[in-house]
This record gives sequence, structure tokens and C-alpha cells, in this order.
Amino acid sequence: MRMKEIPEKADNSTMAQLPSLENLDHKNREQAELIEWLESRISVLKSEIRDLATMGAVITSILDIESILSVVIDMAVRLVKGEVGITLIEEKGKLVTRGSWGVNEQFIHSLEYKDSLDLPTYVFKNKEIVILNELDLKSEDGLVVDAVICLPIKTSWSVLGY
Repeated sequence: MRMKEIPEKADNSTMAQLPSLENLDHKNREQAELIEWLESRISVLKSEIRDLATMGAVITSILDIESILSVVIDMAVRLVKGEVGITLIEEKGKLVTRGSWGVNEQFIHSLEYKDSLDLPTYVFKNKEIVILNELDLKSEDGLVVDAVICLPIKTSWSVLGY
């Protein structure tokens, strides 16, 4: 069976040519549902790639580090469909807040992880990505945190923060 090339955006005449799901036998229905799911997934991935490309273009066009960090935290939170975010940078041996959106540094440092270290310090020292789910934590401000993604900000020669 030859596959027809499917245009990126189908117009109404193209859609009218396709058989409805009700008229397909079981095997064809499964294939049609799989194709619909794959097309939907491709659309989501294209959107995410566009977001990453935009992030790269914006970051390379900004010279001020404070502005870059602000853009990075904003786009990262949006990319993972998060609600809050924070960027910490190492200065004189300490991690300090350089960008924050909806969460404070004290709360982040209260998240104890491994080796008696708080989560940001652990990630910074070990240069590891940590993803925690199903936390159900509540800050003093009333912020409820269900999941945390913590990753180091690295160059090829050093870790700058998390």
C-alpha cells in the first residue's frame, strides 16, 4: 500500500478525502489512531524545538548576564510547564540567587538531599541533574511543590551554578 504525503496543515478538502474512524475496520482504526497520536506528538516536539531555538537566539543576542539569566529561568519554567523557578550562581564560594520566579532562596536551600547537603549545593558540587517527583512540600509562604528539576549550569570547563 502506498502512503500519500500528508501536508503539514490539512485543509478541509484534504480532510474530506480521509475516511472517518467509524468506517474503518479494527486494524485500520488502530493504525489511524496511531497516526493521529504521532502527528500530535510531532506537533508538540516541533513547538518545543522552536522554543529552544528562540531561547538560543535570545541568549546569544543579550550581553548582560542578569538579563540572560532572567530569560533562561522564564523560558525553562515555560518549557517544563512549571510554575516557579530560581537560578543560583556561585559567587565567592556561595550559591546566590541571580533570578527567581515565584520561589525564594531560603525555601530552595531547605530542601535537604544527600550527604547532608541541600539540593542546590548537592547538584552544584556533584555536577548532577536531580529530578524529584511526588514531593507534596509546602513552604512557609504557602507554595506547594510537587516536583523539582535541579540541574547545574555548566560550561565545558566549570559549573557556574544551578
